[in-house]
Amino acid sequence: MFGHGLKLMKIDLLEDLYEDINTQELPLSKKGLRRCIRAIARSRDYLEQGVLGLNGMISTVSPVGR
Repeated sequence: MFGHGLKLMKIDLLEDLYEDINTQELPLSKKGLRRCIRAIARSRDYLEQGVLGLNGMISTVSPVGR
């Protein structure tokens, strides 16, 4: 669905987008934007990307206490 360029969203992305809606007076409802972001965040491709990123982090971190 998203292709190979899928990246994880930054923290507080929704608040930044709300600010853009207000400052640029975009004809987009906050509710509609929230639903779009939620649909992307709950998609299989996006969730798999998060798991792949987590697996990469886990393999590079040494266990605590060793």
